[in-house]
Amino acid sequence: LPGSRHQPEAQGCLRLIRDGVTAVTDSRQILGDLPPLLGFLRSQLPPAVPSPVPALSSLPDEARTLLAALGSECRHADWLITMTGVPAAAVLRALAALEAAGLIAAVPGGYERLR
Repeated sequence: LPGSRHQPEAQGCLRLIRDGVTAVTDSRQILGDLPPLLGFLRSQLPPAVPSPVPALSSLPDEARTLLAALGSECRHADWLITMTGVPAAAVLRALAALEAAGLIAAVPGGYERLR
């Protein structure tokens, strides 16, 4: 036991033991427990509702320009500013709008177009 039931500093550990906690002595124990735990957590999530993708014609000109410039490559915002000539503030606004619309994703190294 971690300590006497009369010691205030042992109460937390004793409560965990009472509640059935498992002592972890190796990271393989955690990795072995993850798949069932993730399956349980996934089952608790509400079903995903697909969000409607806006028509490209409804996007502002800057957003359409950036989407075309992205192509299938991951591009940094600075690259998009330089290559498109769109002002930095407009690029950042358009990138936020495109990401909120589900058309692009922020990834390490920049932004990429989603399929």
